[in-house]
Amino acid sequence: MRTGPLAILAIAVLTLWPAVLRAEPESPAAKPQENAPAEPEEKAKAKVETPDWLTSLRLVSDLRMRLDVAYAPASDFVTRWRMRPRLRLGAIATLEDDWAIGFRLASTPTLGKDSGGDPLSTNQTFEDNASRKPIGVDWAFARWTPIHTPKGNGSFALGKLENPPNFTEDVFDVDYTPEGFAEQFSYELHPNQTASAYLGQYVLDELQFSSKDPLLFVEQLRLDSKWSNHLTTAVAVSGLSITNPRSLTTANVPDSNHGNTRDAAGVLLNDYRLLIGDGSVTFNLDRAPLYKGAPLYKGRFPIKLSGEYIHNFGARRDNIGFAFGASFGSVGLRNNQPGRSQRGTWEISYRYQRLQADANYEELAASDNGAFYRGRPVGEPGSGSFRPTFLNGLNIRGHAFRLAYAPADSLVLDIRVWRNEPIKVGTPGDKVQGVRMLTDLVWRF
Repeated sequence: MRTGPLAILAIAVLTLWPAVLRAEPESPAAKPQENAPAEPEEKAKAKVETPDWLTSLRLVSDLRMRLDVAYAPASDFVTRWRMRPRLRLGAIATLEDDWAIGFRLASTPTLGKDSGGDPLSTNQTFEDNASRKPIGVDWAFARWTPIHTPKGNGSFALGKLENPPNFTEDVFDVDYTPEGFAEQFSYELHPNQTASAYLGQYVLDELQFSSKDPLLFVEQLRLDSKWSNHLTTAVAVSGLSITNPRSLTTANVPDSNHGNTRDAAGVLLNDYRLLIGDGSVTFNLDRAPLYKGAPLYKGRFPIKLSGEYIHNFGARRDNIGFAFGASFGSVGLRNNQPGRSQRGTWEISYRYQRLQADANYEELAASDNGAFYRGRPVGEPGSGSFRPTFLNGLNIRGHAFRLAYAPADSLVLDIRVWRNEPIKVGTPGDKVQGVRMLTDLVWRF
């Protein structure tokens, strides 16, 4: 969705700040008359005006500057260096009667015919002679939370929603904001155990000349447990299913990622009925190791082991995905949960992943993750010559590394590196290993 510069300015001013400052006009009677004694000049007082039913407004915004480098694994590939900014301006307004309204604008890369942008990315690129960058609607939802008791709560949301919680990027890219309905519930089974559920009913496309609109249904059950002051666990079982996947052709929806098996017309050949299991164990040390008598980490030091398994029962082959890894320390990048101080924290993590071509619908998974291809991916439509390049999506295996540091509460330095290769290729000579590195500076405000 493209928005003109004046419209962008108007939206930012009128929606992102909770009030408009208005000076009281000066009446003629208030003007000092000629030869009259001088009166002290009164400053115009600013007045904040909000509806009585608006109880709070929380800004949820960030600016990211990224250096994106895809290192060529051989002379027939091109090493790409790109500067890629991202801007997101949003807020969550809390209303009376348990309602909340969420809205956010985000930089929007154009992708596909008649498309409002790439659903898996909010990156722009410094290019095209300093061209203006489009802005799109990233959130537009209403949420009602009628259930709030000492032991549990429940909410119902509709609109263009937040990223589904508690899923890895192998299932949902962090920039994916689904459209439809969602329900969330949590209940305290024990002072140290909480069960939660997430349900989503999303619209993937609306077809003008067919009743076979593709829909996405998501279910997740999760149990978070605290076994001691130093040990916590989390276990989740999830399901994901798509109705009418044949309608998700490369001509109908933005074609950002790669990997799924399609026919010559770009029609998916498999169904997508996923069963997902994931879990983690976290050890919280009272403090990090010391260096010359000084702690290397602010606060308690978490060490986390995690794993995930994905099985797509809608495909008979190339339908498995799994990942496992460990992290030391913790630095979060989500800014929709305020109040957490991160200054002085850091994180080092490693993850091994193997995602077969049809383990998931390709246009949901992480768009930063991918591999270099010397030939056209197996099962992808196309004819003619193919230039060796880096492609995002599935059909990959390899290693992921992360190093992050928060020098301030508002700023995070985040470096991520992938060393991947494609699983299936047309010929043995097409299999190459390559490296992609992302270096981010993220300011939250």
